[in-house]
Amino acid sequence: MLERTFLPDGVRDLVAEDAALLSRLRVELLNEFRLWGYGEVVVPTLELGEDSRHRGTYSREVLYRLFDRKGRVLVLRPDMTESVARLAAEQVEPQLPLRYCYFGNAFRQRKEGSGRPHEVWQAGIELIGVAGTVADAEVVSLGLAALSRAGVTAAKACIGYPLLAASLNGLSRVPPVTLEEFMSGEDKWFCAGDRQCLDNLRELFEILISGGLSDSCVFDISLVREMTYYSGVVFEFYAAGADGPVAGGGRYDGMCSRFGRDLPATGLAIDVLQVMSVLGNASNARSAPAEGSSGTLIGYENGASALAQRLAQSLRKSFHTAEVDHVAKDIPELLRKAKARGRRTALYISSQGYQEFAVPQEFNQLGYRNHSTAVTGLH
Repeated sequence: MLERTFLPDGVRDLVAEDAALLSRLRVELLNEFRLWGYGEVVVPTLELGEDSRHRGTYSREVLYRLFDRKGRVLVLRPDMTESVARLAAEQVEPQLPLRYCYFGNAFRQRKEGSGRPHEVWQAGIELIGVAGTVADAEVVSLGLAALSRAGVTAAKACIGYPLLAASLNGLSRVPPVTLEEFMSGEDKWFCAGDRQCLDNLRELFEILISGGLSDSCVFDISLVREMTYYSGVVFEFYAAGADGPVAGGGRYDGMCSRFGRDLPATGLAIDVLQVMSVLGNASNARSAPAEGSSGTLIGYENGASALAQRLAQSLRKSFHTAEVDHVAKDIPELLRKAKARGRRTALYISSQGYQEFAVPQEFNQLGYRNHSTAVTGLH
């Protein structure tokens, strides 16, 4: 077995099938975000590392640091939220609220042996300029909707409130409860808790319940997120088949002020690699054809390569995926390869014409149509 020594820790290649799924998720998630009024933004991968905005959020051991030709310290962005907050704070006379969405990668060094990726892919939203629980409820609702559109149909939103937990004097080991259980028993459980936090949670849960999401949400007083910039409620989304949260976020009202403009904000980021893992484990990663899948695989006998290329070009002009196989020696081999590559049809071309096959699930149930005349006049 070849030892993998050509890549640094925590990164991996995405082969064609995985890359196609990544592309599909990008389209599906961004389209869902746009339906809610969020506009896509793109932020740089490199950032200046000498300012103070990462201090208290990420240690030097987490950041990937390098130097430019001027001798300045640069970092690979460890998080998309901070970059989008900077972008929002730098806008001239912004029309609030700002609704931004994004899809990109971020980089964090992990402890050796953690098994966690150093390069993460995130699809996320940031709702900036709106204080209060109505914005938090929108983010939770959109998170569930986006995950469902991506194919994670049974995700659960787990909601926590670190400020409330800190006020409970050690009473934060209460197991997760439904939103209705919290609403009916908050005074009994949390009489020692901060009153404003409790009021915020009540308002948030009322909105989620009225939106029909009570079965998709639970409250966990012990939930704490890895990032330290959260200032209010936090949430994580879980799904069967994932070895960690498939998404997470929360309110971070102090973030934009680091960049010169004090704006309330809330948001979430979907862990795209975790979503891909869930889809693969659930055997539904191909529930919707990935971009570049389906289409036709074309094979040919010796001397018919030019005809195969002309037929493929004609299909592509009709926006139909057509791939020419230059290796398959016969029809059974062509069909096996077409099935493995997710093609719906296969064509085998000879000097007399071509045979068109529906790619079967079982090779003993082939169905095909014979074409006795040669394909001519393709353009």
